[in-house]
Amino acid sequence: MKRLSMLALVAALAVPTLAHADAWDAAMAQGAAARDRASDTKDPAEWNQALRFFEEADEIKSTADSKFELANAASHLHADAQAYEAYEGAIAKGLTGKAKDLAQAFLAAHEKDIARLDVKGPAGAVVTIQEHRRGVLPLASPIVVFRGKSRVIVDLPNGKRVEREIDADGTTTTSIDVTPVGDEVKTTETSTTGMPRPPLKPARSHDGEWLTIAVGGGVMAASFLTYIVGSAALESKRNKLGENCAVLDGSDGCAHPKPGKTTDAQGTVDAIATWKTVRVGSAVTAMVGLGVAVFGLVQLAQGMNDEPQKGSVVPSVMPTFDIAGGGARLGIDVHF
Repeated sequence: MKRLSMLALVAALAVPTLAHADAWDAAMAQGAAARDRASDTKDPAEWNQALRFFEEADEIKSTADSKFELANAASHLHADAQAYEAYEGAIAKGLTGKAKDLAQAFLAAHEKDIARLDVKGPAGAVVTIQEHRRGVLPLASPIVVFRGKSRVIVDLPNGKRVEREIDADGTTTTSIDVTPVGDEVKTTETSTTGMPRPPLKPARSHDGEWLTIAVGGGVMAASFLTYIVGSAALESKRNKLGENCAVLDGSDGCAHPKPGKTTDAQGTVDAIATWKTVRVGSAVTAMVGLGVAVFGLVQLAQGMNDEPQKGSVVPSVMPTFDIAGGGARLGIDVHF
């Protein structure tokens, strides 16, 4: 007998749960059917019916799916404040995948237009805004409305109706209290300052950084060209020195000029010294130009990302210059 009693108790407890689940499934299925018809016919009445079913399902059991479908139907009816609130709720309940991407895109597109309304009053009172049912008191959180004027209707459990026009501000939460006092209902309205949205920062000009890069790059290119010309001239003068000098002193000097070539040999030696100076100077100038261009690039990168994410690695950039074997090498050394 005890075993039968326990089984009966378990069955009795399970029946409401199963009925609850069946009711949610039924409301979602009816809403999906209306949604599909609305997608085919583009009939607002079908979207309105889908919205009612999804609202019913969400009241039975609020899930990411029910809130997403509710938001989708509301957006097709241009009830964007209701859609915004439902998309917020869907994400909070763990919405994932493409549905989450769609919800986030909607929130981003409408964020600048929304405000908040908190309604206080007796439990069970139904709040309707702009002809759309938006909640039952007590509210779990303020209702999303559009900034500006909205028509609010609150149907109280005692059968009385309160109607009020509010003018909501995006930087405050507007609150109205419709709690009856005796037989009368006197509404009071207050505003609580919230966190104002930060003003949009004007796009920062990067003309200075681009100018720095251009100047540095120009100096580097001109200096590198001068280095190439100097190297060619230096090679030519060294070849000419061999024509005027009987005995060379290294590659750039003349120990004994050929007969009658003393002046020419000395002039060639002086020219070699001059072109060597020009080449070294151009190499140094090229290195400076490279450094200026790299500095401009670093400043540009930092300007485009003033707030690097935590844990990001900022590279250390250093221009390099090397002369070896009669040639030069310019480069950038990057360390992370």
